[in-house]
Amino acid sequence: HHGYDPEGTRSGPKAEQYLRIARAKTDQQPQNPKAYADLAEQALACGYEDEAIAAAERALNLQPGYLEAATT
Repeated sequence: HHGYDPEGTRSGPKAEQYLRIARAKTDQQPQNPKAYADLAEQALACGYEDEAIAAAERALNLQPGYLEAATT
């Protein structure tokens, strides 16, 4: 383990790993807007634009005006 690498969340195997974690978090916490905002951010970083948009919309549906989702 090489510690936290914020650049590692943007591409490559680490990004895909973080994406899997974010997806699992939404499964475990389906009413948590932050979980969906995190998924949106990570999906976008991995190039999954449709998934990112859907996750951001879900976050905003759960909490209208949720800034983190609105700025993803």
